[in-house]
Amino acid sequence: EGGGGGGAAAAAAFNFSSSDQDRLIMLRLPHQPIWWFAKFMLEPGLLEHWSHVLIADDQTDLRQLQIQRLMRLALALRLELAHPAVAHGSVCYAGRMLQQDGLQAQLTDFVELFAPVFSLPAWQRVHSLVLQPDAFFHGAGYDHILASAASIRRIAIVHTARVGFLCREKDVESLTREALLLLQTRFPFCARPQFQVLEELHEQEEEEEIRISSVSPTAIATVKQEAARHLEKRKNKTAADQGRLLRVLIDGKVLDGADAGAKEEEEKKEEEEEEEISRLLLLNTFGSAPPVELLLSGYSQDFNPTSFSSSDPYGRVAPFSSASSVPPLDRLLLDVDRSRVVYLSPDAEQEVEAEDLRNFELIIVGSLADRHRRPRASLARAQQLNISVARLPSFSSSSPVKTISHVVNLLAWAAKFRDWPRAWRQ
Repeated sequence: EGGGGGGAAAAAAFNFSSSDQDRLIMLRLPHQPIWWFAKFMLEPGLLEHWSHVLIADDQTDLRQLQIQRLMRLALALRLELAHPAVAHGSVCYAGRMLQQDGLQAQLTDFVELFAPVFSLPAWQRVHSLVLQPDAFFHGAGYDHILASAASIRRIAIVHTARVGFLCREKDVESLTREALLLLQTRFPFCARPQFQVLEELHEQEEEEEIRISSVSPTAIATVKQEAARHLEKRKNKTAADQGRLLRVLIDGKVLDGADAGAKEEEEKKEEEEEEEISRLLLLNTFGSAPPVELLLSGYSQDFNPTSFSSSDPYGRVAPFSSASSVPPLDRLLLDVDRSRVVYLSPDAEQEVEAEDLRNFELIIVGSLADRHRRPRASLARAQQLNISVARLPSFSSSSPVKTISHVVNLLAWAAKFRDWPRAWRQ
């Protein structure tokens, strides 16, 4: 995978030695809320089948990552936290992490967390003692207190398995401020690193490389089952609290009412669509907002936000499906009361009331909400289907065009509170 991805969550599982006990689960997550996702998706109780956990965000370039060498050294040195060195040409890294010729590894008291590999016991301590549950918290500053807060004694920068890291320079200042706030307010008594290199291990003659198996279907099936049980439990609680789940349909044919040029351009972006829907499924399963009943309509047969390639060890896996595919929207509407269906459009004149959300049998969101606005496309689609149309309220300093995940999240909170300002604050 390259760096700078579109923000989809992905997972893969490997055996990295001849022992069935040496198993790694790799999770690739959106950059900004990466540690929030890790907190809720990587519960230690769900990881009993794995010995190590690798976490990387979508700004990390993994094309040069050699997992077999990384894990072989992690096992040989009994490391609790191993981190690949950073490739030349990267930005936003501690200088001591830069790839150095002739070195196999450096034992140190500090690494920046671009693509860390934790042993399972170390991850259990980090998960319970370090990670904060705040929604969309970046986690900047965790690297300064890992050793003391989670009692991690063996940290290594592994120079045989480098990664690249890409970021915008304007992000650095805000992340630095956040890191200082975290350290001062939540971990004021934790010892800080001295940025020391404790030991250097020089290159030795290479052993025969260990062949990594492909993505393990059994491992992925286990995660899917656990995610499905987790989602069902959340759905049952929401239904008990609110009387019923909100039904939200994502319309993949929103441009059917638009001009031909717009449709041709939109057809080229199905991969981006898969990433956005993957993010939505993930948030609906593990997010803090109440879950909704998600329906997908109007996508091609090849559209699959939860697909992965079993032949490619880096193949994308999103094992957290929580949506149902339904017939084309015009056919689906034959079986529902159209007076209880609303299509959301920023171009509508009338606002939808928060207290009315639970009364709708179906709320439809056009799937182009996550990209550059197509004026009046969703309005034209609603008129084509002969159903009512409404818009979300305008909030201060907010764009009328929001991501699909943002819209669904907002609807879920508004249905719970029956109040738009409170839902917006949440």
